[in-house]
Amino acid sequence: MELCRRWGWTVPALACALPAPAATYYVAASSPAPAAPYASWETAAVDIQSALSLAGRDGGLVLVSNGTYAGEAKSYPPYGATLLAVTNGVTLRSVNGPAATVIDGQGRARGVGISNAAVEGFTISHCVGDGVLTYKGGGGALLAAGGRLVDCVLTGNHGLQYGGGAAVAAGGLVSNCIVAGNSSDAVGGGLCLFAGGTVADCVVSNNAVGGGADPRGGGIGCELGGVVSNCAIVGNVSLGQGGGVAMFSNGLAVGCFIAGNVCNSGGAVGEGGGAYLHGGGTLLNCVLSNNYARWQGGAVKFYHRGGLARGCLMVDNVSDSWGGGVVMRSGGRTENCTVVRNRAVDAGGGVYFFDFGGRNVNGIVYGNVGGDLANAYADAFTYSCVPQAGLGAGNATNDPAFVDWAAGDFRPAPGSPCIDAAAPLEWMENAVDLRGRPRIAGGRPDMGAFESTR
Repeated sequence: MELCRRWGWTVPALACALPAPAATYYVAASSPAPAAPYASWETAAVDIQSALSLAGRDGGLVLVSNGTYAGEAKSYPPYGATLLAVTNGVTLRSVNGPAATVIDGQGRARGVGISNAAVEGFTISHCVGDGVLTYKGGGGALLAAGGRLVDCVLTGNHGLQYGGGAAVAAGGLVSNCIVAGNSSDAVGGGLCLFAGGTVADCVVSNNAVGGGADPRGGGIGCELGGVVSNCAIVGNVSLGQGGGVAMFSNGLAVGCFIAGNVCNSGGAVGEGGGAYLHGGGTLLNCVLSNNYARWQGGAVKFYHRGGLARGCLMVDNVSDSWGGGVVMRSGGRTENCTVVRNRAVDAGGGVYFFDFGGRNVNGIVYGNVGGDLANAYADAFTYSCVPQAGLGAGNATNDPAFVDWAAGDFRPAPGSPCIDAAAPLEWMENAVDLRGRPRIAGGRPDMGAFESTR
């Protein structure tokens, strides 16, 4: 066996061999002399897929210069017709960002399918996602395990069934993206997370879902799981349930701003203007503001064993029927939520209970139009500030005495009956309130979403 010497040691030659670095491949729409292997700007490919086909052999980097790229739709089972397949550790990256680099589906196919690879810095538009089984949708992109979509703009795309902008399976990530003006028939006008997946630091706006059976999630739909973190979900529309977010069986939205969303079919549907939680799901430290539901739950509706809202502010939401803030039907739980200034046309401006409702702990429900509570029952509230007596242990019925009602500062002011009046819960030890302050600022936690000014 041949030997080589390193640092004075004798080692087998095989041990001295290091893997070659992954190659870089270049794409430019105006390339003067395209020639494989597209190793320079002078010989760059004029279409993206040609470079991807080579990069997939070694997990290389594909750099794309300014331009609009269309290409031919191809079949990538089980994903259906797709313009670009980005797999095998490849990174597909634009040079000058989404304003200068566009993948245009021309209404013919999904934009990109991503598996164990990354797409960074593109606008993906006018794409239509189809496929088979649970992959049916993902107009702009479909992300399988290990797929990452970063610093992109998804706009003007349509998903058949799932995810107008993108459909994201377990292990997929959408980060720092703008998802605007997309649509789907059934779940997730902007994004659909299926059995997992993560969306972080995104703006999801002006998307719509409707046309299929039981449409839900105008902005984002979480089917059987998924995490939505630190996102602005605004101005979306659902023709069924969940104008902003809909969660079916599971899902988590944390640190999100959910505002100005609409749930309105024009008929007797429209549930959960901001969010709809069916059989599970969690809203954690979110603001739900100025959402509208045609029927039930201007901010949120819990249904069928519901889900959980913890540390949330629900303010200035509207329902044309029941529950301007919250509707609890057959389940649901809120912990340390502040429900104020909401309006219901028929009943329950703050919280409406239906079919034995749910439970509320450490909350504040105050100053809602159409009655703060409707159909409340014994033990519906504990350690909460609510205007109705006899609902459970540890409640206060006095004015919560906020710092500035008109300006929307809903922290308890000094002397508020909400200070040090909530029940300590196991999760509070290292938790923070809606402003990021320690959840227990004094000897005991305060009621509502905010700790006091002290």
